[in-house]
Amino acid sequence: GKMVASARVTQTVQISDDQKLALEKKECIKKIGQQTQVNLNADGDKVIIRGTFYDVRDAVSLLHEMLTGEYKTSVELDASQFSRVRNTCRDPSHFERMQTETGAKVELDMAAGCVTIDGKRSNVKKAKDQVFGFLDFILPGEINRLKITRPLFLSVGQASSLAEISAASGGATVYLDRDLSLIVIRSTDKDKVQQATDLVNAKIKEAERLAYVLELDASDSWILPVIIGKNGNQVSSLRAKHPSCKIDVSKDTRTITVVGDSEDAVQKVREAILEAVEKARSENA
Repeated sequence: GKMVASARVTQTVQISDDQKLALEKKECIKKIGQQTQVNLNADGDKVIIRGTFYDVRDAVSLLHEMLTGEYKTSVELDASQFSRVRNTCRDPSHFERMQTETGAKVELDMAAGCVTIDGKRSNVKKAKDQVFGFLDFILPGEINRLKITRPLFLSVGQASSLAEISAASGGATVYLDRDLSLIVIRSTDKDKVQQATDLVNAKIKEAERLAYVLELDASDSWILPVIIGKNGNQVSSLRAKHPSCKIDVSKDTRTITVVGDSEDAVQKVREAILEAVEKARSENA
């Protein structure tokens, strides 16, 4: 069955009472929701995750990692692509080599028709990159990967925006790979891959004009809570003043990201943020 990137799906993950407490203590549900744009609910002995297919898949990977310490992800393929990969993998040395080099387990999931990668997240990322390289070799021209920066996850990487590109290319699969910060384009028809690639590239170019990222040094990380404000009141008032912009503050990456629908709007928020940073510095000098 062909999975449409924009299709809504629901997945349920069973959890124990202890796991539920651990998740609540670390605010895991909230963190996953912020990272993947899904709707999560912890209900009794389960977590219910709703959203688009690839977002839900990523949320399940993050939840699985928080519960077990293991990160598990997959690279989906069309049926004819999977059978070509399966034939090549009759020789087990390909995946064994990746496993030796990266420390992550790489396997074929016959039922789901995908390649699964399992282990510590940093190892999984390395192995996934190798899996894509291997697929380029077996399926030349049928899979393309385009690097995108994190702030563009909110614009170019939105499932709805990628669904439009998929439709315009005549049905190529187009999705955001959060592990490697890529837009992945896949089809057995190389022309469709090329068409979708051109559309994504145009979208990236346009979106880069409408995005601003401020990255703070580790020594300046104290400024972020000031910008966020008590209970988030500062950043909330900034969002209220500039409703056409998405403003995202990440303590993990020490970045403030602004994505808007016009250069003018982004510029105004940029000025407001830089002013707030300067004010924080002068008050704490």
